[in-house]
Amino acid sequence: MSSNNSNSIENETHRVRNLIKDLDSEDMLTHLRNFPRDLENWLIRKNYDEYTWTENIVSKAWKGIICIGMGGSAAGGMFLSSLSNNEGTHPVYVWNNYGLPKWWDPEWLVIAVSYSGNTEETLDGVEKAVSNGGTVVAITSGGMLTGLCELNENAYLIHLKSGQPPRSAFGKIFGSMLGFCWHLGLLKKPEKSELVSMVERIGYWVQDCDFWENESNDVIILASEIEDKIISIISGPEIQPVSYRMKCQFNENSARFARVGIIPEMNHNEIVSWGGLNHNADVNVNEQSVLILNWDGEKGSNKKRINWFVNNLRSDSAWSLKGEGESLLEVMLHHCVLMDWLSCAIGFLNGKDPSAIEPILELKKYLTDVK
Repeated sequence: MSSNNSNSIENETHRVRNLIKDLDSEDMLTHLRNFPRDLENWLIRKNYDEYTWTENIVSKAWKGIICIGMGGSAAGGMFLSSLSNNEGTHPVYVWNNYGLPKWWDPEWLVIAVSYSGNTEETLDGVEKAVSNGGTVVAITSGGMLTGLCELNENAYLIHLKSGQPPRSAFGKIFGSMLGFCWHLGLLKKPEKSELVSMVERIGYWVQDCDFWENESNDVIILASEIEDKIISIISGPEIQPVSYRMKCQFNENSARFARVGIIPEMNHNEIVSWGGLNHNADVNVNEQSVLILNWDGEKGSNKKRINWFVNNLRSDSAWSLKGEGESLLEVMLHHCVLMDWLSCAIGFLNGKDPSAIEPILELKKYLTDVK
């Protein structure tokens, strides 16, 4: 990403900085800066042997893992599932609903994630699991989920530090999930030196994206281009969780509509609505900004499909965003850095506090009041 109009970008950067002072009520940007530290704490420094109960879990032959959670607390399961599909030994299934799927049985380990500890869908699933002889590992900062662990001998607790919006705690949430699965041997853990180098690079990416500290900022360039458009996110299947989380970050931090298309599936349906090579198609693609996420590990056929889409896309606002890194894990985390800072920048440019989620709070109140 680049721009010849450096003065314009500097003006936009100054405008965003002035808006931050009035809009960043919960210090969201500080949480974004802490992302590398959170990953370091849970992926490198954490000693999972302190959880003596893991011996009970390691000794069992699990069919797989079912991750239950909602919103920002669910994204870690999606990332874990993608990694498992590419390099794991057990299937990882993500459940975003009340209860559990009909096919679930106690031979599936349940990882329940609720940063607040009070997500009613997740609590419902945990209660169903423990009442039917299941084993639950709860990842939370407190709330009712902690209480359920104290009351049930087959529900175990990994405690997170509280005090931030769940979507800004991804380093803690996903870091603890991944570190725990490495400890169990469900995924192969990289060498410590590789993890140290990865976290160091992520720290540099955060510095590059920090539009408070960095005036000539690519994030502001992109944010100013797409701030008033509906956003479409296109990617291959390995980084589908990245696309989904990016959509959610735009929804919450920016209050912007965003949609996701995954190659190759979207080539069999959605591609028609983009017009393809048919220039007579009644499609105004310029109403949307298109973000195309890619990485060097893209499979050959899917890489060709993405290239075709890029070459035939009729849009004045299309951006190819390459995930950097030496592994699928690092690529996904690199994209996380950009999506977090970009979604906040768009929010500020539109006069929105990225921490404000009034419709969600109103819905929760309604659900509590109406029985």
